[in-house]
Amino acid sequence: MLLNVNMPGVAAESVQGITVTRLGKRHYAEPVIQARNPRGETVYWIGPAGSAKEAGPGTDFHAVAQRWVSRDAARRRPDRRSLDRPGQGLARRLTA
Repeated sequence: MLLNVNMPGVAAESVQGITVTRLGKRHYAEPVIQARNPRGETVYWIGPAGSAKEAGPGTDFHAVAQRWVSRDAARRRPDRRSLDRPGQGLARRLTA
């Protein structure tokens, strides 16, 4: 089972609550740049994530911007045996 949770960057008392959302979409991220530091070592500068492309109501981007903790609908793996693994009770309560 895969569960995606996003927390707004605000104090706990400012959080509105928890809401179920769908994943928003981003534009492509900036490229990784290979460079050399003053010691001659290879370093990599990782570009920032792309800006929000689809961030309207119902998306994780929108929920977090409105100070909600966002979690997406859990997706079960197609393997039925995964439903019997330890921890599934917690996952079921989170998706209820």
